[in-house]
Amino acid sequence: MKLVVIGFGQCGGRIADEFAKMNSRARRERHIEIVTGAFAVNTDAADVHLFQAYVDFYDIFDQPLSFRAGRFQIPTLGEGRMINGLDWHNVTRRVDGLWATYGTKESVIVHGLAWELSDGGTANDNDDAVLAGVYASLRMVKDHEIDMYFFWRHLNNGFTSETNVAGDRDDWSGGARLKGKMGPFSYGGEAIVQAGSQARGDVLSWAGLVQGGFV
Repeated sequence: MKLVVIGFGQCGGRIADEFAKMNSRARRERHIEIVTGAFAVNTDAADVHLFQAYVDFYDIFDQPLSFRAGRFQIPTLGEGRMINGLDWHNVTRRVDGLWATYGTKESVIVHGLAWELSDGGTANDNDDAVLAGVYASLRMVKDHEIDMYFFWRHLNNGFTSETNVAGDRDDWSGGARLKGKMGPFSYGGEAIVQAGSQARGDVLSWAGLVQGGFV
């Protein structure tokens, strides 16, 4: 028997989303399929949208390689400071695009993405936003994690420079994250650098975080 889940409205969309998460977890941990598809539809007559619709491919070329294409919820990577799907929110974030994963959580896993974050709007039909990049996680030492990532983003229009010139924004973001524990001590940290251009002006920013704990 094959099961297809279709949710209507906000509540139905959340149910379909939970089935999609459960199916992904079942494939990853038990190598079984629970549902063949999970779809969510906004039933607002003035604004009908497809919540999620995608296809998954697993064990490509007999390797730990998976591939997803379509509209899907944004996965949360690391602590979610750069890529966060808002799992806790009633309305999660979704994108149209491609998502590839290679490796296993027990050793090294690499994610590659190419997403369209928006596809125009009523105010401006040329306000597309595109994100592409790579996120790698190393788990080869028990209780210790090392993540490294690099992303490129393009945002059309809607930005103004200090000289009042309108234009696009292109930026590159690179960072690293550490997390682990040694006996009763735990540690964590992340550093991010972003550079690029916005409306003919330069962009350069950075952020850092250090955490520690004792239990």
